[in-house]
Parts: sequence; structure tokens; C-alpha cells
Amino acid sequence: MRSLQQCEGLARIEPSPEEHSWDPIEEVEEFLAGSGALIQNSGKHRAYLHVRRGRIMLRNNEWLGAGPLHYQSAVHKLRSRPGTLG
Repeated sequence: MRSLQQCEGLARIEPSPEEHSWDPIEEVEEFLAGSGALIQNSGKHRAYLHVRRGRIMLRNNEWLGAGPLHYQSAVHKLRSRPGTLG
């Protein structure tokens, strides 16, 4: 394996700063909605997969808020669902 400095004749490519015009929370909400999974708040202090009912039960939003940790938990449980790759 060679480093870029060892490759003669190649122009150096500088990354250009880009603005992201997307909202990650909005993107994950669309992803979860498109998954077909039934996702509900459990009203409890833990998130779990209710296998018999095929539901993903999430912690009460008072504990995590509706921010990144809430959605991280939802995606994690989605990967644990039967019939889901991962």
C-alpha cells in the first residue's frame, strides 16, 4: 500500500466544504416509516422488541427526548426484528 506522497504525477485533491441540506432527524423518521415496522412508545424506562406482536417498543420520550438517542434506539431494535437483515 502506498501513501499519496509516494504517487508521482497525481494532483492533490482538496475536499470542498459542503453544506448539508438535509435534516438527519427527518431522514431517520422517513426511514423508520418506510420500514413497515409498528413503532410505539412503551411508557416504560426501556426499549424492547415485542416479537409476538411484531412491535418495537421505545422508551418514553421524557427519558431520551425525541433526539438522536431516541432514533438510535429505534434503528437498533429494527435491526433485531425477525426477517430484517443485519
